[in-house]
Amino acid sequence: MKLYIKTKIYGFFNKYKIFKENNNLKNINFNNFIKIHKNYRFLKEFNKITFYFLLLISVLILFLQISCSLIYAENIKDQSINKNNKGNFETPSTVLKDNVNSSRTENSKSDFFNKENQTEFLNDKTNSTSKEDDLNKSELYENENFKDPGFTVVKVIDGDTIELKNKMRIRLIGINTPERDMYFYEEAKEFMKILVQNKQVKLEKDVTNKDIYGRYLRYVYLPDLFVNLEMIRCGFANAYTYPPDVKYTYKFLEAERTARENEAGLWQKSPTEVLNITLNYDAEGKDTENLNGEWVSIKNIGLKSLNLNGWTLKDAGTNIYKFKNIIIKPQEAIFLYTGFGKDTNEKLYWNLDTPVWNNEHDTLYLRDEKGLLVYIYNY
Repeated sequence: MKLYIKTKIYGFFNKYKIFKENNNLKNINFNNFIKIHKNYRFLKEFNKITFYFLLLISVLILFLQISCSLIYAENIKDQSINKNNKGNFETPSTVLKDNVNSSRTENSKSDFFNKENQTEFLNDKTNSTSKEDDLNKSELYENENFKDPGFTVVKVIDGDTIELKNKMRIRLIGINTPERDMYFYEEAKEFMKILVQNKQVKLEKDVTNKDIYGRYLRYVYLPDLFVNLEMIRCGFANAYTYPPDVKYTYKFLEAERTARENEAGLWQKSPTEVLNITLNYDAEGKDTENLNGEWVSIKNIGLKSLNLNGWTLKDAGTNIYKFKNIIIKPQEAIFLYTGFGKDTNEKLYWNLDTPVWNNEHDTLYLRDEKGLLVYIYNY
């Protein structure tokens, strides 16, 4: 123990001697050296702690950067696989859900991407997709393969309604043709007969199964023809959008636009072009409580009086108003109100107990006594 103390004392004085010689401090006394030595040791220990602390921080930052990089790379890899293979390389197992949604995968194996497993998976996936498509079609379509004689058209009621051998009465979705005694009623009916009479048809459902009259709402197909679309395209029907059955609305509207441009069928124009029409389709308050808040104004902007006898005004649906002995003088206008009232020379009343014009979208058609299109307003 004594030897250890002597050695420590000797070492300390030796440091004192070396410190004086190295720093050329001839006048430094022993007490000052003690203070300097303590400060030096403190600074040395502090610097050591600071060094290890900064090193630890650097290691943590590096670890976080590496972790983030790995996670990002893994996500990019997964996205690339899903994009290129559209989910084909997720697992060989598939689950067919009750609502016939597409099969999806959950797990993967470490050796999955070898050629043998990949080929096996593709075969399984193809078979599963094929089964799923069959189920989807069986829900959407009736007589898909045109092999059921019960789906033969035995009667054409009018341009948008047919009857099948199996007693199904079909109202074609998304179209509307003229009613009986209206312009182009017979033409639309005859054209429908030419298309489907005594032929098997395929039917496609949308959302609603039947309308309020018990008719089945369907899209109708021949092997090489979409009948609903053809009726509009050839000008025998107008597009008639009635939610929620709107699957082919944009196709139907585009076909109607083309037919109008070509003045096909219903869209043949009248030479009368001296009218200005204003439609107030959104009544103030509740439409059902303010029926006369819906009105149509027809103004004669020509130089001669205009006789509207036999003219018709119609919406996109089945609401039709027929004018009787109404004469509009030049620069004057008449008003047609949806609700009840007593007719005058300037104010006419449709006398309906329900609104005519949809607030979201509808179409107004004005035709002359020959049924030719005078004016169309679409909103």
